[in-house]
Amino acid sequence: MEPIKDASHLYEVERRARYAERPGFRISELQISPTQKVPWHFHTNIRDTFYVVEGKIRWQKAYGLADVENAVPAETSTVFRIASVTKPLTATAAMQLAEHGKLDLDAPVQKYAPSFPAKAQTITTRQLLGHLSGIRHYKAGEGERTTHYDSLATALEIFKDDALVREPGTGFTYSTFGYTLLGVAIEGASGMRYTDYMRTNVFEPAGMSHTQADDPSVIVPKRARGYSPKVYGQFDGQWRNAALMDPSYKLPGGGMLSTVAVSGRLTVLEMAPERNG
Repeated sequence: MEPIKDASHLYEVERRARYAERPGFRISELQISPTQKVPWHFHTNIRDTFYVVEGKIRWQKAYGLADVENAVPAETSTVFRIASVTKPLTATAAMQLAEHGKLDLDAPVQKYAPSFPAKAQTITTRQLLGHLSGIRHYKAGEGERTTHYDSLATALEIFKDDALVREPGTGFTYSTFGYTLLGVAIEGASGMRYTDYMRTNVFEPAGMSHTQADDPSVIVPKRARGYSPKVYGQFDGQWRNAALMDPSYKLPGGGMLSTVAVSGRLTVLEMAPERNG
């Protein structure tokens, strides 16, 4: 936590975050005075920033360009790929189903995803949520995929027959593919397609009207273009267009689009007193 001392310090924190080599950090409390603290959340990436204080979005602003080649400025309504920020949204859906008694977090995942083959050790939804399943992440040099998968169950073909990298429950192994399987389990538990469940039970109730699957074939108003550093990991302002990618194989783990306003809305809900005791 970094206490905020005054308005000038707040500006300095925001400035440092915007230009940090690894953009994005969060501060759990805003210190208004030496004795007064209020819950708050700060988010930033290359293009947008918002502040949530006491459960309300107090300020938000967009920076830079949504489309560099055409010099289109970014706005707070610009729609970005949110990549792995999709994972906590998917986790929200899983926990909803668990709360409603439709998803047993400790049952073998095949109860809800029968097309995923049994392994030597049992894999549960709880392990998928915590990256403890032993399912692999991307292989070295595997790269992004351009194939469109009509269903998450079909996307399981990418990794379902691969050996586990560790015994489930024995250690942390970050895995976007584990979240693809989690999406299939959500479909099995809910009886709905993953995208339909997310829209009906997560996005619409939360007022997240601009959050949707990143389908490259669909026209999405105000969709930002994607860019990568010319030299991987070197954030020096030299960019290239991001590689072509169809995220249908990883929708639950990195395949959604959203806006900064929606991110702020989600933060407000996460900070609600009824959720935090």
